[in-house]
Amino acid sequence: MPDWIKQYEHLSPDPDTIVVPIEGFRIWYNPDGTCELQSLNSATIWPKGKCLEAQCPWHSECGEAGDGRPCAAGIYAYRTMDEAAELYYCCLDEMASGDHGDAPDLYPQSRVALGRVYLWGRVLECKNGFRAEYAYPSAIYDTAPNSSALAGGYGVRLAPKPPGLGSYYSILRRISR
Repeated sequence: MPDWIKQYEHLSPDPDTIVVPIEGFRIWYNPDGTCELQSLNSATIWPKGKCLEAQCPWHSECGEAGDGRPCAAGIYAYRTMDEAAELYYCCLDEMASGDHGDAPDLYPQSRVALGRVYLWGRVLECKNGFRAEYAYPSAIYDTAPNSSALAGGYGVRLAPKPPGLGSYYSILRRISR
């Protein structure tokens, strides 16, 4: 490293900090057919036109949870479409069967959104993907009648349905067996 730059070395980001976003795959819940994306494992509604910032429920400087376990705070995304599609099918099955606590949903594909997400800030590579400090949707796949409205509401592109992902009706037939 040149001598003149050493004086600025302390300003360098942490090695886990991603300045240019990476993309992952994600599933969201779409509560009551609204045009909002909600995290599957929490009631967090993703803001429109503004990034989502990970929040640690125990403290502001993440490292360990309050009980000494490594902190699991972050915004998660899958590395591959196959991994995301597996969760997508599980969510549809859960919605159609009523296993999510509500009455069975006749049109579960409108309640679950599949898409791509930009991740940046501190990003950790995990077993099946990534855990990030900041995120924003980059595309919503055209998997349901309301996909276009979701994409438009978040100002992101509507991506064609991924190859190999069944049609609305084949998905319904698959989960109703």
